[in-house]
Amino acid sequence: MQRVMAGEQLWEKLDLLTVWQQQMVLGLIDLLLEAQSAVGRRNKSRLLSLSVWTEEDIQQIEQAQEKVNEWPLPQF
Repeated sequence: MQRVMAGEQLWEKLDLLTVWQQQMVLGLIDLLLEAQSAVGRRNKSRLLSLSVWTEEDIQQIEQAQEKVNEWPLPQF
């Protein structure tokens, strides 16, 4: 299982970066949060009414996505 970094460790690592690198990290965080909120805004029932995919098709994709999300990230 992937190890989750504590907030304090994250701040320590962030402090080791240059100001420019810190801005890049903050930009990435904003981008990830924006994408996450966009996913939450999607109306699945509206998409399904326009799609030829069935609920079972969507379920299979979501199950595969859960498995992919469990993959460990490389440690640097």
